[in-house]
Amino acid sequence: MSGNSPDPSYAEQFVLRAKLYWALGLIDVGIKDMSMAMSLAPDHIEVRRFNDMMQRKSTELYRTALNHMMHHDFSSAIKLLTAALRIAPRDIKLLVTRASAHRQAGACDIALVDLSQASTAFCHSMRPSSRAVEEQANSSSLQDHEPY
Repeated sequence: MSGNSPDPSYAEQFVLRAKLYWALGLIDVGIKDMSMAMSLAPDHIEVRRFNDMMQRKSTELYRTALNHMMHHDFSSAIKLLTAALRIAPRDIKLLVTRASAHRQAGACDIALVDLSQASTAFCHSMRPSSRAVEEQANSSSLQDHEPY
């Protein structure tokens, strides 16, 4: 563990607090804590299970929304996509699909907001993560010190 890495027990604290919030019915607050745990310890077993479960739920909501869009029920599609975006707020596919539903429903101004958020999410996804930057720096550092 490097000097700048957080203590892994911090992730465990966020996992426990998320579970307590969920037990109290505070779903959104629990999701935020689990997301924090994910950023601290993405390989933590409970974080991975949570991430897998949330991905499945988001995919289910997305597919159901597409079905509603095919039947021109844009209001229901928007509600489902909004619920999916609560799970995965930076999911570009969800943002663009909701923008399309808003456009079809005549809310072009809201569609533009979703497209702007999708663009921001795309730019964010193109930046290297801090972990990748640290690994690259460590790799370069090791290569600099290897004998020839």
